[in-house]
Amino acid sequence: MENYPGVPEVVSGEELLSRFHHQAETFGAQIIQAQVFDVSFASAVKEVITADRVYQSRAVIIATGSMGHKPQLKGEAEFISKSVSY
Repeated sequence: MENYPGVPEVVSGEELLSRFHHQAETFGAQIIQAQVFDVSFASAVKEVITADRVYQSRAVIIATGSMGHKPQLKGEAEFISKSVSY
């Protein structure tokens, strides 16, 4: 990653994500990664259902990520992670 706000040096996407996690945990966030099977947003207390348990909260942040991008321009594949990023 280059030219990311607040990050003066070049860092990998993995390193940037690690910094995000660390900052969130510093403020008390608990990072949970799980496959979600269902959700219920019908009441003030939201429910997120995973294989292991049901999480309840007043707010839910949905962060699904994104799928890979297939190179479409000539020379694009050659420069991915060098000067081309998404």
